[in-house]
Amino acid sequence: MQRQPRIQIPLNEWDTKNEYLNLYSPYEAADYCEVAVGTLNRWRKTGFIDPIGIIEAGRGYLYTERALLGALQATNYDRRNLNIEVRG
Repeated sequence: MQRQPRIQIPLNEWDTKNEYLNLYSPYEAADYCEVAVGTLNRWRKTGFIDPIGIIEAGRGYLYTERALLGALQATNYDRRNLNIEVRG
């Protein structure tokens, strides 16, 4: 199955810092987190991923980068030696 491109939505139309809300399809989100799509679905169903960071799109879901980082931080994720910072 071909992955959908990552979606970027400008936070506001006058933003000069080029800040975007990054959205990931389930396959991209699973790849980003280095987990299986089934694990990502389990995280969504159990509320491990912040529901505010999940957007229903048709019959599927899109995940915000912030929600994924929050879930990774909660699992003490360090496989990629990332300095994970979730901004308020």
